[in-house]
Amino acid sequence: LAETEQVAMARGRRKKKRTHVETVADPDGKLPPQTLVVPTGEVGSNLRKLIMDMRQVMEPYTARNLKVRKKNVLKDYVSIAGPLGITHLMMLSKTEQFINMVGCDTSLNDTVWG
Repeated sequence: LAETEQVAMARGRRKKKRTHVETVADPDGKLPPQTLVVPTGEVGSNLRKLIMDMRQVMEPYTARNLKVRKKNVLKDYVSIAGPLGITHLMMLSKTEQFINMVGCDTSLNDTVWG
């Protein structure tokens, strides 16, 4: 009787059902666009906050905790876009008077809007 109680207590591995939400494709079979929001040039505190806000707005299809270094250039972002499945780049830069935003579609390798 004691052996049957031990067998009944061992259940096996639990299967995770809802911890990972899969990306849902359109009826056409296309995945949703993935974006990177990155700074170019000098970055002040206000521009850094704006970049973080833009990343939050564009979630869940953007990299929120992207580590950006001063020596990163546009070529670096374009080179990692293909393996990561990134379809769009959003680049923000600052001048003395304005903040500029440039968008780029990496699948077309062309600047779409600026």
